[in-house]
Amino acid sequence: MADPRPTCTTADGAPTGPSRADGRTAARLSALDNLRVALIAAVIVIHGVMGYAAFIDGWPYADVQEVHLPDAAVIVVFALFAPVGLFMMALLFLVAGLLTAPSVDRKGPARFARDRLLRLGAPFALFALLVWPCLLYGLYRPLGHTRQDYWAFFLGTLPDAGPLWFVGAVLLLSLGYAGLRGAHRREPAAARPLTTAALLAVAAVVASASFLIRLAYPYASPTPLDLNEWQWPECIALFAIGVAGFRRGWLIAVPELLRRSAGRTTAVAGAALVVFLLFALAVGEPQESFLGGAHLPALTVACLEGVLTVFGSIWLLSLSQHRWNRSSPVSRALGRSAFAAFVVHPVLLIALALALRPLPAGSGVKATLVVVGGVTLSFGLGHLLVSRVPAVARVL
Repeated sequence: MADPRPTCTTADGAPTGPSRADGRTAARLSALDNLRVALIAAVIVIHGVMGYAAFIDGWPYADVQEVHLPDAAVIVVFALFAPVGLFMMALLFLVAGLLTAPSVDRKGPARFARDRLLRLGAPFALFALLVWPCLLYGLYRPLGHTRQDYWAFFLGTLPDAGPLWFVGAVLLLSLGYAGLRGAHRREPAAARPLTTAALLAVAAVVASASFLIRLAYPYASPTPLDLNEWQWPECIALFAIGVAGFRRGWLIAVPELLRRSAGRTTAVAGAALVVFLLFALAVGEPQESFLGGAHLPALTVACLEGVLTVFGSIWLLSLSQHRWNRSSPVSRALGRSAFAAFVVHPVLLIALALALRPLPAGSGVKATLVVVGGVTLSFGLGHLLVSRVPAVARVL
């Protein structure tokens, strides 16, 4: 997702990969749009529910919630979305790598870098330096969560990229790849297929690096850049796999043998993770030991997470290419507006929660209205912005 707008063409209409002349190619590229729409909708749902969760931190409205969902309801929602949540960011970085390589091929490193600074850097800087701090202050100060003046609050929260952290990370990776391509001007050589053994080696590197980083920065903890550095090993690895995958035709289809291998490996690792978590929780292992530090649970989670993020992301990509590859005017409109929907959803979710705050209704009603309204309004407003505002469409 070098250009995170869910479209498989550039602003000038050029294709992002191999020839789109045949229907099979167009269908497989449409699968990327459909996949990203589903992932971004899932992000909005998860954030909406987190605002009313009592035991899960990570969304601002949870700090000032007036009602909260029963723990059982939150667990059910997160159980339904856990598979998506586990692969979500890694899968987005895989798609980013798939679309970065052809974009650099077409535009050249210098033009590509300028384009990314506009289309990723501008939204990221505007959101992190203006929209997000203003949104947090406007939420916290009236409800008594902070007594600081704005500038003290703003300086005290830096750096804070909010949910757009992954845009900043994609920007860094995209610029890094463009720099490497600029330094090595030869055309990329023909690529040998990526094997299951090679991907297992990548998963091992991801697991080792994740465990080491989480010795200092446990999962979901504050980090120096606020770009989720504790998640970087899998993001960097999946971005690199996406770049390598493009050279091997993955933009059209993941090879059948690898697709089957990825599905089997994902199933085995997923089952192992469930069994391990159930056993560890049954014996009373504290939650903190899973998130990082020199603990056996943290090492086990890192190992299984490495396998699942690598193979699970590849499996979901191949599944979308085979099952979710239909295109229609509605799906194309949703795909075109998905990145804009992601950018505006924090404002809309918090605005909806505040509007419903005086309503004498239960947490289930409010959470449902926020989730449904958040998804609908985010994609609706996103579509209006990219279809009716040319200046915004150039960026989003």
